[in-house]
Amino acid sequence: MNLKLNAAHQHVLELLKTQGIRCLVDDQYDNLSHHHLQLWLPEPLTEIEEKQLARFHKSHIAFCRSDEYRQSEVKQKYDNTSSYSIHNATLVKITMTDRITFEQAWQKRLGAVCQNTDVDLIAHRCDQPPHIDALTQAIADSFSEKWIKTAASMELFQVRYLVYNKAVRTDDTEINGPGLLYIWTDPDGENPKQARKANGRVTGNPGGIATYKRGHPQVIQGTCSWKNELQGREFEEYYQRRIRVNIGGVMVPMMNPQDLI
Repeated sequence: MNLKLNAAHQHVLELLKTQGIRCLVDDQYDNLSHHHLQLWLPEPLTEIEEKQLARFHKSHIAFCRSDEYRQSEVKQKYDNTSSYSIHNATLVKITMTDRITFEQAWQKRLGAVCQNTDVDLIAHRCDQPPHIDALTQAIADSFSEKWIKTAASMELFQVRYLVYNKAVRTDDTEINGPGLLYIWTDPDGENPKQARKANGRVTGNPGGIATYKRGHPQVIQGTCSWKNELQGREFEEYYQRRIRVNIGGVMVPMMNPQDLI
């Protein structure tokens, strides 16, 4: 990848994600410097997207006026980049792209993780795609429609989770085997609530909130095995090494094969 992500870029991408705004990152700088973050947004915006973008600008302005900003690494990155302005799109260059072109690019997007920040890349504008090892790709290729539906719900509710399957899917009826989708969810913060919502959207029977909090044992529901603890491991440590794979237009965070049990 050509992308040079700094703290200012991370702040913008994370804030956009928090507001539920879909954006694509252009990995080709063309005549711009590496200080720039180039984004695609769809056009025309829906009424919901307009409200989301308005909330983004409001939150961004509030942050830049806060004590947290003045004391942060983000401010240093902004101050050291004389071209920065979210409003005139210099450091952050926003290209409004017709909706059909955007949606086609979104379906084919490439997933990357830069400094623990999710980045969705425009595939045809990325000369060096993020590496995906053979095992991870084979597991991704074996995803069933039910698994993809679950992953899509997790993406919708912005659930922090990892898929830790160790083999390709074979038989959907096999218990505790490759026929199950193995999901490890972050047990902290708001994530248990979001994971419950995602499961409920797919199954209609998500169970109690305690199921998704730290200390609860494994739960098998349909073709999915849910865990919030994995042999005493800390979720965040392994989440930072995740590999993001586009499966049927859904971005799925998968455990790094070097970390598989």
